[in-house]
Amino acid sequence: MTILDEFVRLNLLDRSVAAEIEKEVASGKILDELLIRQGLDPEKVFEVKSEYYNIPTKKLSGEMVPVEITRYIPEKSAKYYHMVPLQVDEENNLEVGVLDPDNLQVQSALQFISGNIGMSYKTFLIPYSDYRYVIDHYSGSRGEVKEALSELDISEMTGGADQGDDGSTSDYDSGERIIEDAPITKIVSNILKFAAERYASDVHIE
Repeated sequence: MTILDEFVRLNLLDRSVAAEIEKEVASGKILDELLIRQGLDPEKVFEVKSEYYNIPTKKLSGEMVPVEITRYIPEKSAKYYHMVPLQVDEENNLEVGVLDPDNLQVQSALQFISGNIGMSYKTFLIPYSDYRYVIDHYSGSRGEVKEALSELDISEMTGGADQGDDGSTSDYDSGERIIEDAPITKIVSNILKFAAERYASDVHIE
């Protein structure tokens, strides 16, 4: 019996709808997202999955996953396999939150990652909302860059420093120019930080 059969057995899903969802899941879509779109309560989805899979569960409860933890699993892998790193425990095990514990590809990917980082791992079933929360956090550094770019646009709209009657620029104006240039420093800083955290070999700016 599959997890979808369990939802049907509990009268939470029609058999015909379950069959359609099964096809979409096979194409790479996320089961939780599809069930929630059918009107199922996210907490109920997590509850049913918890009982079905019978593995340890974990909820973030709004806690932020540190950037140094997210580097253990690349963003592309996290999105493809629907899994995210949560923390490193006291025994130096990487705790990983998953949405589909039965997926053999997920287990193979974790074994490969484990070998690469030289660290054992433990899997936990997590709610879909927590998965999305961590995935969105991957883009945090890019968000900071966008914010800095917005600041740069605003500073450019204000124009340069005003010159005096003799054509000179006052100390106040020079200070203002430094403030206007600050977003550029922020942009570069965030790009380099984002690249370093993910061990990027190159930085390409279009």
